[in-house]
Parts: sequence; C-alpha cells; structure tokens
Amino acid sequence: MLNEQLTIIIPTHERHSLLLRAIDYYTNLNVHVIIVDSSVNKLKRILTSKFQYIHMPGEDFGSKIYHVLSQVTTKYSCLSADDDFLSESGLIKGIDFLEENDDYVSVQGRYINFDFKNYKITSAPMYTKALHYLVDGKSRLERVKQAFNPYMHHMYSVHRTEVLIKSLLVVSTIKVASTVELSVALVGAAYGKHKLLPKFWMARDTNVYTSTINEEGQVDKINSYSIENNPDTLIVNNWAGYLQTAEGELFKKNYCSVISDIVKDKAEQNALFDTGFLTYIAGTSNLKNIDPITKFNLKNNIKILLPNYFLNVYRLIKSRYFRFKHPLGYPWSEMYSAKDWEQMKNVILKYHDKIGP
Repeated sequence: MLNEQLTIIIPTHERHSLLLRAIDYYTNLNVHVIIVDSSVNKLKRILTSKFQYIHMPGEDFGSKIYHVLSQVTTKYSCLSADDDFLSESGLIKGIDFLEENDDYVSVQGRYINFDFKNYKITSAPMYTKALHYLVDGKSRLERVKQAFNPYMHHMYSVHRTEVLIKSLLVVSTIKVASTVELSVALVGAAYGKHKLLPKFWMARDTNVYTSTINEEGQVDKINSYSIENNPDTLIVNNWAGYLQTAEGELFKKNYCSVISDIVKDKAEQNALFDTGFLTYIAGTSNLKNIDPITKFNLKNNIKILLPNYFLNVYRLIKSRYFRFKHPLGYPWSEMYSAKDWEQMKNVILKYHDKIGP
C-alpha cells in the first residue's frame, strides 16, 4: 500500500486557497500527507485522517520541513509544492524502482506545466533537456559533478526518508529557501544515485502566486498575487557571493558535519561541497542553464508581457514536437499516467474561479 510506504509533505505559506485545491486532489489518492503551514492564521478546514496539519507560523522554509521530516516513519518521503500535483502512478513506479535498486537514494520522472484560463487548460513538457538525467557515478565526487552539470533539481523526487532528513538537517538553521533545493541534490549525491524515469511525475502550475525575495531583501513583484516577506521564497541570485557570507559558511559547515557519518576525511567533505557549487555556478553562468528559480521567474515575466494567443501557439508547437520526437508521447507512457492527468485537470477546473487570475 502506497500510504504505508510514502509520506508526502506539502509546505505552504499564506496560500490557503491553493492549499485547498491540493487537499482536494490528494484526498482521492492512496497517500498520507503532512501539511506544514507557516502562515499567520491556521487553515480553517476539517481534514480527513489521511492528512496531518502542522501549524508553524513564521517558521523558515528549511526549518519547518525538517521539523516534519523528523516525525516521518515511512521508508520514503516526497515534497510537493502547494500549487503542483504529483502523479500517483509515477510515485508507485518510483517506489518500485527504489525497492529494486538499493544503490539509488531518490528517483523522479517527467514533468509538464499547465495554465488555465477561461475554463481551458493548456499544458507543455518541462525539463525536456533532462529526459535522460542520471546520477550514477561510482564515486561520490563523480555523482556530485553529474548532479550539477547539467543541473536538474531533485526536490520533488521520491527519497529514502533517512537521506532526505539529512538534506533538510543541513539547511534547518538557514533562512534562504533556495538552499533547500541544492542541499537535496548535494546531500543525495553523497549517499547514492539518482535517476529520472520515463514516467509521468508531476504537473506544475505556470501561474505565479508569490513574489521572490533575493539575498539583499529586494522583492520581485510578479503580479497581483505576490506576497511579501514569505519565508518560502527567500532566494539567492549570487551564489559565489552568498557562500562567502556567515550564513553561506554555516551552510558548508552543516553539510560537512551531516555527511561525516560516511565521509570521514574533512578534505573530501570540503571537496564535495566546493565541487558541487563550482559546477553549479559554472553551469548557470549562461542563459541555457540559468538558475531554475530565476529561469522560472523570467518565463513568467515573458508570459505576462506576451499576448496569451502567442503563448498558446508556442505551447501547441512545443507539445506536438515532443510527441512526434517521442513516439510514446510526452510524458504519457501508459494509460495510468493519462488517467492521473485527467484527475488533475478536473481539480484544476473545479478551483478555476477560486484561484486563477
């Protein structure tokens, strides 16, 4: 049973309308879900027994996820944003893969993004350059290099809980939210391998509901749904500079301490951290491999400026191109994944007037 093997964790902050949509979707899945909410006010909704709700007002992103993970008892864990949807069939395939491959610590699959306007849903493939993403080096240093060049986030993968806990322990005292994503990949690569399966994994909302705040405290207001002072969206634009700050040094110190159970040599601990970030910074120094958070914001700025007609034409061309290139379709590999997407679309349409612009 999936709910006996896996715990899904949904962190949220001042986005209860989106959270209610996610709750509606996951209610129909055979999964156990923990919601950790740093909003000022509690969610006003009675939840079924498959949901556990933890209210931690004002808590930092990494800290609140670590707090929840430390209570998880299932073998596997998976994070999900409150505005996205994980595929149940994908999760099952992911767990099956990890059960059969002890040297892998995490696994994920294929992503799509979706937009909804005027009761119409459009979708397009995401992360298409990472279709064959694989971190399978024999040494820890090899795996760290593979994880960050080309970079593909491990954030929403199914993880072995014991390893994901270590990833969040590293950043549990760090305020910058974007360190969580990189810590998950950096720690995971030290403990084992990672793979992207040819299975439908997640649908991600292209609409932006929250602003991001850089390390200098500057708020980037994307649209009228932006929320300032959100601990979930404090990001770094200049990693080289950030790593020289007191918090950046603490990040490295925490990492070296956490992996010391398997990496005894301090020189190797430092080398893994430094190599990961040097590789990441080098890979994000051009537009093609730009920081995923910055790239996401850039795409949404373009989305706001361009007429919706041109965006729909672009998505249609892109979707058809990848379906032609991959005969089985993208990302639908079987009837179960297409069924999952239909279930997601029903929930998206149901909440159209309650959420969407």
